[in-house]
Amino acid sequence: MKFNRKHIETIIVLTIAIAVLGWFTKKQQWYWVALIFALVALAVPPLAKYIHIGWMKLAQAIGFVMNKVLLTVVFIIIVIPLGILSRIMGKNSIRLKKGGNTYFKTRNHTYTKADLENMW
Repeated sequence: MKFNRKHIETIIVLTIAIAVLGWFTKKQQWYWVALIFALVALAVPPLAKYIHIGWMKLAQAIGFVMNKVLLTVVFIIIVIPLGILSRIMGKNSIRLKKGGNTYFKTRNHTYTKADLENMW
């Protein structure tokens, strides 16, 4: 079976990650684990394929969770305080009228060539 470039990249990244773990923990056993992991994964191409697939599934799951977490944090830290501040200052930035039946604003405008030339 032939190696896919992405499989090799994944094995290299995971091997480096294990070696860095050994460097941070100051335990030489992690270097041996990294070496054995790399040799076994590169010697058995189907194993490298399954390691790559598993790693990508894990990355996808982490990305799904972190997306929700980051958007929640941004909403709580930025959007909610800005909304509260806007209400305190009494700004009506979306032109809402109190007591009106509709918020629709009629605009009778005939478009000309100049309207479409420089839209941005």
